[in-house]
Amino acid sequence: MRSPATSGVSAIVIGILSMIVGSTVRHYETLLGTDAGGYLLRALDRLGLVRVAPAEAGVEWSPSGLFFPLTDANVLRGFLIYGAYLALASLLLAIWAEYCREENLYLSAGFMCGAGGLYLASPLFGIVAISLGAATLLVLQKRRRHEHSTSR
Repeated sequence: MRSPATSGVSAIVIGILSMIVGSTVRHYETLLGTDAGGYLLRALDRLGLVRVAPAEAGVEWSPSGLFFPLTDANVLRGFLIYGAYLALASLLLAIWAEYCREENLYLSAGFMCGAGGLYLASPLFGIVAISLGAATLLVLQKRRRHEHSTSR
């Protein structure tokens, strides 16, 4: 008996979000370069989210609770890690959807969106995720076929 396709749809949505976050970070990295000159911090300052640095200070912000300075490169790296977490969640939800026998269209699209988001974070991890995920899905489908053939 098939279950409702809630995990598969969630995998698609989370996978698309991970691809949006990853591609946005990669776009800003190419647009701003390695030394962005505090562009993101100035934007946060205009929004009122950080305090204005003194004129003689550099383009970093060191809040008291953090162990590292908050620079543009660190902000982009943090968003990229967040995108990778979303991608992993999408991959795991897609595999869970296959395990729960949800609709194949949803889990396949969710899996590929998650793999694409992980590929944007790290091409090596993206390819490894596709390979391991495909092997896992094949094992689950083979087990299901074996259960189906023995139940006849």
